[in-house]
Amino acid sequence: MIMPLSTPYIQDRSPTTSIAGRNSASEKVLLAALLKATSAASNSWLAGRLGMGQPASVSQFVRRFRLRGGENKRGYQHILSRVKT
Repeated sequence: MIMPLSTPYIQDRSPTTSIAGRNSASEKVLLAALLKATSAASNSWLAGRLGMGQPASVSQFVRRFRLRGGENKRGYQHILSRVKT
């Protein structure tokens, strides 16, 4: 079935569109931690693109993620290994 372009399934993917949800949503924090580990993305860029509030908030969310052992969890390591290979 081909859906017309006017369906709600097609979303705006412009650079200013951010991921919906709380600033500290686990998916956003995981993605921010991965991007900080594998790229030179700034906190300002991450905050704007992921909708995580102020740039300093990104640092705090990622720091808490790391302190809770998020980098040692299987999902994070699996994604990170796929990015680095």
